[in-house]
Amino acid sequence: MTFRPRVLTAEPGRELRWLGRLPVPGLFEGEHRFLLTPVAGGTRLVQSEVFRGLLVPLLERRIRDTRTDFRSLNAALKARAERRPPV
Repeated sequence: MTFRPRVLTAEPGRELRWLGRLPVPGLFEGEHRFLLTPVAGGTRLVQSEVFRGLLVPLLERRIRDTRTDFRSLNAALKARAERRPPV
């Protein structure tokens, strides 16, 4: 499936949110969000996604795969962010 997402929010250092959807409204859309918040000693990243539409039950397996992909992305980002630069 190919989407041409529409960026809903792009605040550098704070939030990135976009909406991907099929051309026919109400069939399937996914809203994805990356939220960055400062915490002591670093930054917390929260990634979330919400799927809506009539096709959601039929695409349940694909949605699960997407969640797995985002978990992998989050783990890779965490590992990269926590790498210490060489001294």
